[in-house]
Amino acid sequence: MLAQNPAAAIVASFRRRIASLPDWAPLASAAVLLSVITAGVRAWPVLTGSAVADILNYQRVGRAILDGHFSETYALPYPYPPPWMFVEASAVWLSQHWDVSFSTVIKLPIVAGDVLLVVFALLILRARGLGLWRASFWALGIALSPVLIMITGFHGQFDSIVLALLVGAAYFGEEAPARYRSLPLSATLLALAIALKLFPVLILPFFLWRCCRNLREAALFTVGALLPTAMLLAPYALVGWHGVRVGLVGYSGVIDHGWASLIRSWLSRTTDRQWSGLPGERTQEFLDRGRVMFLVTWALALLWRGPRHRVLDSSLLVFLLFLFFYPGISSQYLAWVVPLGVIATDLFVAPYMVAATAALTGYYMWFWPATFHRPGAPFTRDWALDLYYWGEWALWLTTGAWMVWRLVPRPAHDGPHRLPRPAIALLVVAVPVGAVIVALQAADVFSETRVIIKAF
Repeated sequence: MLAQNPAAAIVASFRRRIASLPDWAPLASAAVLLSVITAGVRAWPVLTGSAVADILNYQRVGRAILDGHFSETYALPYPYPPPWMFVEASAVWLSQHWDVSFSTVIKLPIVAGDVLLVVFALLILRARGLGLWRASFWALGIALSPVLIMITGFHGQFDSIVLALLVGAAYFGEEAPARYRSLPLSATLLALAIALKLFPVLILPFFLWRCCRNLREAALFTVGALLPTAMLLAPYALVGWHGVRVGLVGYSGVIDHGWASLIRSWLSRTTDRQWSGLPGERTQEFLDRGRVMFLVTWALALLWRGPRHRVLDSSLLVFLLFLFFYPGISSQYLAWVVPLGVIATDLFVAPYMVAATAALTGYYMWFWPATFHRPGAPFTRDWALDLYYWGEWALWLTTGAWMVWRLVPRPAHDGPHRLPRPAIALLVVAVPVGAVIVALQAADVFSETRVIIKAF
């Protein structure tokens, strides 16, 4: 009898050990490895960053809370629900007692949000039937996304925490195996997401369509998702309703990105000036018309896709509609569609990330060079502004193409609901009416754009 090859014996022993592991061990190992990669690539900007832009705002609010100015917070104005202000205050206190920079402390929970987002993406991809290697490869797209790295590690915005909670709510409400299905847990995670930032409210109706089997469950889910934020806001609303309304509902974004930024960057290139908005009184008109166009298309998407497609797939379309139609978009909003595109295994996420990375790099280097750890650096007009301008064009066109691609009819996914006949009748009426409204608003926007361009 021939002696067994030593290398073959080692391989066979390794396979036996792998086979003897519990079923959850490979998935857990992949989740741990992806988590380490996610945190590792964000370590340098988190540990070496300085307080700039939104980080300075966080610090100012945190100090105000520690000084006892709770009721005056929304007079700043303050664009978030209350829970985040206590995170800001805790970060100020910890940075003072640990002798660590505030920028580092406040970014740690945001990095944790990125890690949680990657883990939930891996779980959902596996639940949808992808093999472990393929699911890990897709989840790696979130871990290594330059868009998320810039928003989390350099900018310091906390949208990844909100997205992780939203994705987690969808996982437990719809994606997880039946034995883990838990509507209360899904509603709780969605409530936490809404309590940090209000934009997940746009996705609540999709949860009701897909995850609730009757009106009772829908009512309980709605109360569970909205009541915590309402209770947290109630004391501030009683003290100063105007400040709460302006800070949360009246906040209309800034023209850092979005189609109005095309005009802004054009003005900057033409006049060689750092335009923070648009000239004249047209800015608010742009924002108002963009809000109308988005809300109309959101309502149509809700009627058409709500009962027929998964929550996260519908969320991807809603956020693409927002990015395309809304004129004034802050940088952190560009991160919303990246994890959802990865979870949908949509290859369109790759060109989107390329365009968004170019637009973000040009924007930061032209307007906020200190974001990339260059405090006091002069504006680099030779390339940063050009990168911002052409990056914004590439971003808007890519977003539009991706939006159209997601509108292509796809097979419906099984769910507790089917589109009822009244909704079908309403959709038949709403589609042409909505198309007319959007067309009229777009025509007005075009006319206003021509007025601004002719002035220069």
